[in-house]
Amino acid sequence: MNTETLGQLANLAVASATVVLALAWVSHLVEWAGRADVFGRVGLSLTVLGTALLAAGVLARGLAAERVPWGNMYEFSLVGALVALLVYLGLVVRAGISWLGPIVTGFVVVVLGLSILAYMPPGPLVPALDSYWLVLHVSAAAIAGAAFVVGAGASALFLVKERAERRRGSPATTGLLGRLPPTAAMDRLAFQVHAFAFPLWTFAALIAGPIWAQNAWGR
Repeated sequence: MNTETLGQLANLAVASATVVLALAWVSHLVEWAGRADVFGRVGLSLTVLGTALLAAGVLARGLAAERVPWGNMYEFSLVGALVALLVYLGLVVRAGISWLGPIVTGFVVVVLGLSILAYMPPGPLVPALDSYWLVLHVSAAAIAGAAFVVGAGASALFLVKERAERRRGSPATTGLLGRLPPTAAMDRLAFQVHAFAFPLWTFAALIAGPIWAQNAWGR
């Protein structure tokens, strides 16, 4: 299979993933509207399928370019979206955060849609980017960014529910807010995720990035 065919497969996989994840987002919104819990399970299943398609697209992109697939903003967007989905799904299994599905899938769909504006055909890296420090820098930034997505979503929903409960003077047990976990649990999740993400982002932005830039371009 030649590089052109691999590039076409990558584009097809990414486009398919975007459509599937958009359907997952809609399913989660219907669940949030209180129609039926089955839509939450459908949304989660579609999210798993969309993640697999996006992973296939990223892999095919890397094979087509014959390098790690994060040498430009288009590829970084794909990798960042993929890592966000993987972190989310991992936390769904470990911490049961499927209630964040609409936020995570919606964010990823927007990122994948906007990534088209930065599209570049697969090809070799320019010499300045050909460094293992680029791999460390982008990997750490993608993982930290994915954690920030989860943490930001949890923080936003915490603020909404906490304000609503403060106004009514009692815990919310019905409607959309009733589907969310207790505010203490959301606050704890946001804190733990951000406590992990900030040091990693510091390494990516203030250590790995400058070292890579110094090696690539000098002072």
